[in-house]
Amino acid sequence: MQDLAETALNVALQLGASYADVRVMERFTEAIQVKNDRVEGVASGEEIGLNVRVLFEGAWGFASSARLDVRAAQQTAALAVRIAKASALVSGRPVDLSPLPPQRGVYATPIGRDPFAVPIDQKVDVLLRACAAMQAVKGVTIASGQMAYGREHKIFASSQGSSIEQTLYDTGAGIEAAAMAEGEVQVRSYPNSSMQVGSAGYELIEALDLVGNAPRVAEEAVQLLSAKQCPSDVITTVVLDGPQTALQIHESCGHPIELDRVLGMEAGFVGKSFLTLDKLGTFRYGSDVVTIVADATTPGGLGTFGWDDEGVPAQSTDIVKDGRFVGYLMSRDTAPLLGLASNGCVRADGWNRLPMIRMTNVSVHQPILEHRRPAPQFPVRHGDRLGDQTRQARRHDQESYLYRDHARVLGRLRRRLRSRALDGMGHAELWQGRTDPGDAHGARRRAGALPQCARGRGQMGRVRG
Repeated sequence: MQDLAETALNVALQLGASYADVRVMERFTEAIQVKNDRVEGVASGEEIGLNVRVLFEGAWGFASSARLDVRAAQQTAALAVRIAKASALVSGRPVDLSPLPPQRGVYATPIGRDPFAVPIDQKVDVLLRACAAMQAVKGVTIASGQMAYGREHKIFASSQGSSIEQTLYDTGAGIEAAAMAEGEVQVRSYPNSSMQVGSAGYELIEALDLVGNAPRVAEEAVQLLSAKQCPSDVITTVVLDGPQTALQIHESCGHPIELDRVLGMEAGFVGKSFLTLDKLGTFRYGSDVVTIVADATTPGGLGTFGWDDEGVPAQSTDIVKDGRFVGYLMSRDTAPLLGLASNGCVRADGWNRLPMIRMTNVSVHQPILEHRRPAPQFPVRHGDRLGDQTRQARRHDQESYLYRDHARVLGRLRRRLRSRALDGMGHAELWQGRTDPGDAHGARRRAGALPQCARGRGQMGRVRG
């Protein structure tokens, strides 16, 4: 693989490219789906290919190939240069890359147990037992479970002397119970609306304890059939549980800080961002206790790696510091527009995908808990929509709870409520009213992750954040 990368680099430079980088990528996946007492499917896949990105007279060219041989490497590099030369004919601001010393090294996701080494019947048995436990609860009509994991091996090389090898794992699983009565269906899932996914091995699935949580999930689905609707005429505090908070951070914090979106280079679905360049360093995003970071070094986070796909080392960046907006997710070609260096946020979602800014692990630095009157809690999303240049988001939640009292820690559960849509929730509604910096109070923190995202106008998988 390294030889192919060097071949492509040499061809690109011989044909006039001022800069070139190559990614040779192998990805292996396996997925298991179970419904009730049957295995719905077991699928495995393999994707192998390379891509070449070049600069000619300040214009990008990109090409890819599913063939891994010398001739394919040569042809792909030549095509990338031809595209760059054609792009250079169109007037525009020449691309300037932020400085980066040559990077060399090897990185592998720390794992306790390789999910591909676990016998398939053992993994299927976990899902079947979880489904059986859910079906044992009266009122549950459908029980399902899924498990998916992948291993990505990739080589990065650039004409500036970088040579990097990485092996990244992503593993996840989840279960869902559906209850039906009198023509109505209510659904409850665990650990979120799809799967909990992380950069880890099979130990992540073991820690989820799908079988142990299955009865509770099923019982909650049945209870929702007789639950009252969440009130819409009460002004109160809203409590967002972990999965819902992760999604809100992803949508209302993560997407608006993508610098290529801010600059209009990628504005799919919802347009550009409200966090325009004039707001950097001055805009009051939240109260003084709100600090948000983008950290590609978080253990177990789906946005964790050794280097990004431009060869920039993984790092942690302040996005909001003490309530003030201070940072973007940047690439080597966008950071210089602000007089800055890239903070390592570029990845290619496959061998045939153009590298672009993608979220690392964007998270609130501290948990914030302060509620002094009965408050509804929205734990797990059912659907979502982002709008208004990433200012606002709409969420449909599976269920909600009304708590009797909150005073820094969660109070006693008062009653379960049916789901409602949370509409118009943006940065102002979520972050500007925070007054308590919060502390753990025995609470556990876990990196959340979204298996899919529409970034780049494609339903991208393995999304971090």
